[in-house]
Amino acid sequence: MKPPRYRHTREQLLDRDSQGRTLALRLASEGKLTVLDPHLLDAELLNERTDMDATLVHIACRWGQLGHVPEENLTAEMLLRRDGYGYTPLETAAITQQFAAVPEAVFELLGKDAYGEAVEVLQRIHCEELSRGPDGVSVRLVESAMRLLAKARVRAGIARVVLH
Repeated sequence: MKPPRYRHTREQLLDRDSQGRTLALRLASEGKLTVLDPHLLDAELLNERTDMDATLVHIACRWGQLGHVPEENLTAEMLLRRDGYGYTPLETAAITQQFAAVPEAVFELLGKDAYGEAVEVLQRIHCEELSRGPDGVSVRLVESAMRLLAKARVRAGIARVVLH
């Protein structure tokens, strides 16, 4: 099998459109981060921000594509930065049901605190949804949050998570 051939250069990835977004951000926002050469995804590109203050790391987490980013280029600071909605990349992954796609190395980088963050945001979703009542969308969201909580607990080695 041939190695993938990437067609974008670093200069092209940093090129901005009329709205000020880089090609890297545009492709990532469309769920196409995997078409980019992972070796070009350095700190400068990973820290690029959208108009809602989300970084390329947030977007990668939203699409379950954080594994495409070289681990050596990720920092704890990138993973703990909040976007315009107040979420970290891991919280974004949990909300969009992509928490299971986060590479283990990310959790090793952050330690078990990262699991705690994901659990906290899922607890907030759970509480908000319970207060809204029994409509179909809310019930599905609570069920998915509960499944993610269970996965987060297992991966973190957390014995018990208390939901209020």
